[in-house]
Amino acid sequence: MISRMLAIPTNKSFFLFGPRQSGKTTLIENFIDKQKTLSINLFLTSEYTRLISDPQAFEREIEPAIKNRNITTVFI
Repeated sequence: MISRMLAIPTNKSFFLFGPRQSGKTTLIENFIDKQKTLSINLFLTSEYTRLISDPQAFEREIEPAIKNRNITTVFI
């Protein structure tokens, strides 16, 4: 991976924009603690369809994960 000069905030939400195939996901996956992260991949048709048909499912999944699994980061 190419070293990046990027200050990623650790205490708030942020958007990471860039062209396709430029390493955004790889950067985040190398930066975050996978044990404390809930990842939701909307490029998976099954995930996208499930959440678009029931938007409250997103909240129902995140709240228990934060409380029971000590999730500190949600990566979408």
